[in-house]
Amino acid sequence: AQAILAQAAEVATAAAAIHYMGGENGSSQSQVAGSTPSKRLRLSGWENAPDVLEGMSVVKVFCRELKPNYSMPWTTKRQQSSTSTAFVLNLKARLLLTNRHCVAHASCVEVRRRGDDQKFEAEIVARGTDCDLALLTVRDDGFWAGSLAEQRLSSEIPALFAEVVCVGYPTGGDNLCVTKGVVSRIDYEDEPDPWRNRLVVQIDAAINPGNSGGPALVDDGACVGVAYQSLKDGSTENIGFIIPVSVVEKFLTAWRHGCLVQSGPLQRVTAFGHGRFFAQKLENASMCKALGMKDGQSGVLVRSVDPTSPNAGAINAGDVILSIDGVSIGNDGCVPFGCGASRHDRVPFTYVATSKFVGEELEACILRGGKEVSCRLRLCPHEPVVPSEKEAPWLLDYAVIGGLVFVVLSQQYLRATFGEKWRKERCSGLSEIIDSKQREFSDEQVIVLSYVLAHTVNLGFQDVRNARLQHVIINGECIRVRNLRHLVELVKGMPEEEQHLRFELFPRGGGMLPGLIVLNKAAVQAS
Repeated sequence: AQAILAQAAEVATAAAAIHYMGGENGSSQSQVAGSTPSKRLRLSGWENAPDVLEGMSVVKVFCRELKPNYSMPWTTKRQQSSTSTAFVLNLKARLLLTNRHCVAHASCVEVRRRGDDQKFEAEIVARGTDCDLALLTVRDDGFWAGSLAEQRLSSEIPALFAEVVCVGYPTGGDNLCVTKGVVSRIDYEDEPDPWRNRLVVQIDAAINPGNSGGPALVDDGACVGVAYQSLKDGSTENIGFIIPVSVVEKFLTAWRHGCLVQSGPLQRVTAFGHGRFFAQKLENASMCKALGMKDGQSGVLVRSVDPTSPNAGAINAGDVILSIDGVSIGNDGCVPFGCGASRHDRVPFTYVATSKFVGEELEACILRGGKEVSCRLRLCPHEPVVPSEKEAPWLLDYAVIGGLVFVVLSQQYLRATFGEKWRKERCSGLSEIIDSKQREFSDEQVIVLSYVLAHTVNLGFQDVRNARLQHVIINGECIRVRNLRHLVELVKGMPEEEQHLRFELFPRGGGMLPGLIVLNKAAVQAS
């Protein structure tokens, strides 16, 4: 007890030496003994970035979301709430920057400044699916009348070992949070389609839910990237990713130039073009020799070309692309990449196209029939046969015919139906379509019989699930279904003498699974 009292006395004495009331001017002051008074502790290396220390460029985003309901496409899921981060990109233009996935399904978006008790309604100005970025604005003058600071963007990608600080509003509290780490890696995303890959910066600073959309800063206060996700698969630690400023600048330039594509009732920015062809590596010496490649030549083999793209005919399946815009492609499908002091890394060959926009062309050198040929390839908007994400808040497209619920196949449908690990599942043969399906029509959609609403008209077919529709049979003729609208037109335009509706499904393996569905047309119309 005496020891505890003695220790308490020492603490009280130390506190009296550090803190005292009533300075020379009569104000209250706090001072560390032997030092000059200071308003706040300064972080080493951040003295030249007071706005960063105050966090006045970073705002909290509140979003009300209406996500599609893939089980009942005529409605949406229950409204949900989420929070994320954004930062002031341009005070004069009144623009905030955040991640697209933070506001992808938003029905209402609000933002709040640091230290403020009022939320302000925000509007989505632009969004880019291919780079996961979005621009917001606030119409209310009161929001911009506060002490907001514009966040400066760096002109360079950070080098390895560079220290970065992620600023945002992650879960775990309501106030501003900062986490610190170093640049661990600069690489491309691991996507099955290399044209959809983008440059990312890996850091070991903690990125948690709510951090998305916040700036990643270096010690001079400049933003070198936008936090957007972390890898948490149970076998990794301290792996977070930021979108580098080079991608941010590309997105902003594309938006200013009007590189827009209609996506349902909304428009999306297309910052990165797609070649609309797919290639494979050539790492087998015998295969290279069979293709007529000489010693010292390297490249990738064109596997397929979208027949509806402007590149159809310029390159063909079986061609070997040796170089693009003068940059030689390795047999591993990669090209040299350097950042900072390092010049020894490699990234997929599609990186060569990142400096150009949709509609611009690339000069390619290809090997065809043993001879080198030059051709020009045009970059196109990325419009996969199976959409990567449905940009709701609108309802999904669907058609109900005799209790058969037909929907458009998307990756989100597969995720909602088969779970997060849908790529590793067979998914009734649907997942293979994503990487192998070639477009046959410019307006093509993959139509799926999602499930059957039980009714006397469809007895015997109630257990059919997730089956891909192939044909509608009319007068004995198999008609290929192009899209959902085409399906509805075929059914409505059925000849009067046709007494049955016949739907042919793609094969789904062995067993006794129905491959043909026949319904009485009069019973369907009566139901």
